[in-house]
Amino acid sequence: MLTVGVSLLLALSFGTFLSALPFFNFIPAILITAAISGFGPASLATLLSTALIDFYFLPAGGLGIANPLQAERLVFFDGYCLLLSWFLAAYRAELLRIRGEQVRNLELLASAAPAMAWIVDRNRRCIYVNDRWLAFTGRTLTQELGEGWAESMSAEDRPVALSMFQTAFEAREPFRNEYRLRRHDGTYRWIYSYGVPMLMR
Repeated sequence: MLTVGVSLLLALSFGTFLSALPFFNFIPAILITAAISGFGPASLATLLSTALIDFYFLPAGGLGIANPLQAERLVFFDGYCLLLSWFLAAYRAELLRIRGEQVRNLELLASAAPAMAWIVDRNRRCIYVNDRWLAFTGRTLTQELGEGWAESMSAEDRPVALSMFQTAFEAREPFRNEYRLRRHDGTYRWIYSYGVPMLMR
């Protein structure tokens, strides 16, 4: 609802300019809500915007009773916003479905790999390590998620290894690195790490 609040603030700040067409000031806020949060929050944003428009911009009487033309515009505004919100929410859901399939495919590939493998998201946080990684470190998947995967690195190697990883990640470039990783029995073994970016659309 933050986007609706910003729209209201702009509308009140430039009330003289926007009083004739207050509807258009709220449409971007509703569509942004649909694209980010889905159809449910966008529907709520539409209803909230309608109430705000009626309260602040339409003639006294409520819901345009004093002005049938304004009431007709409100109905058109609601229908237009709900329709566009539905399309955007459906598009967002399809993108999330495709991205979920891509992640699952990557996990299947990583599980079948004859080596230790890991996957990180766009925030550089680990979202998956395969069974070979878990068997080597003796840790659980929950422990490795987020920043946990780096906890098994040697304290001496960790700063340089993570710095190289971060630099390559931000440049969206492959990287190669070697560092010592703690095994399940507490001993450290040298690991050759190779990472490649896979940009999901």
